[in-house]
Amino acid sequence: MNSQASNGDVNTYRDRFIINTAALLRSLGVGLMGVVLGIYLSRLGYSALGIGVVVAIGLVGSAIATALVGVAADRIGRKRFLVTLSLLTALGGLGLYASVNFPLLLVFAAHLHLGPESQLAPRRKSPSVLCQCR
Repeated sequence: MNSQASNGDVNTYRDRFIINTAALLRSLGVGLMGVVLGIYLSRLGYSALGIGVVVAIGLVGSAIATALVGVAADRIGRKRFLVTLSLLTALGGLGLYASVNFPLLLVFAAHLHLGPESQLAPRRKSPSVLCQCR
């Protein structure tokens, strides 16, 4: 019995480590994206107002994504939902890099999830709850 209990503790520790590492990397990426995005758009020649609009749209996209997590994550699975949001964030970043058309920049910025709300599950749920959803 002790070997099973200690094995479960190791798995719990491992799962928490993975979740916290993923949250750290995601936070680092989101924080850097906010800074780099402003510099990048400035170098493309956009005004402070234009940069502010792009960042504001990014924050609105983040708020919408946060609202969707509560509604949809339990229906389709947290893991699948978080992976999908991460892919959308990556596509938004690639789209921002590839486009100089302002309306397209706004569309891609909405998928970046720039705000602190973008740290969806790891900060909102305990690791033990997240690890049970496979």
